[in-house]
Amino acid sequence: MDLDELASQAVDRETGTLTPPRDHERTVSTALHRRHLPRPAEAGVITYDADDIYYRSSPRLESHLADERNTDLP
Repeated sequence: MDLDELASQAVDRETGTLTPPRDHERTVSTALHRRHLPRPAEAGVITYDADDIYYRSSPRLESHLADERNTDLP
């Protein structure tokens, strides 16, 4: 997944709008890269660089991702 795409999806879920301010998306992208992605990378669940995120699939992770996709946030 592209890091910008992940940031955009996070902002959409957070703000509930499809057109949030561009600077908010950059802030979220920076937070993902500096604060949220290092821990799963250290655990070997994902690898990432400045542009892309790759994850190692497992039944537990796939189940969690499916649950997240089906969850409506306020």
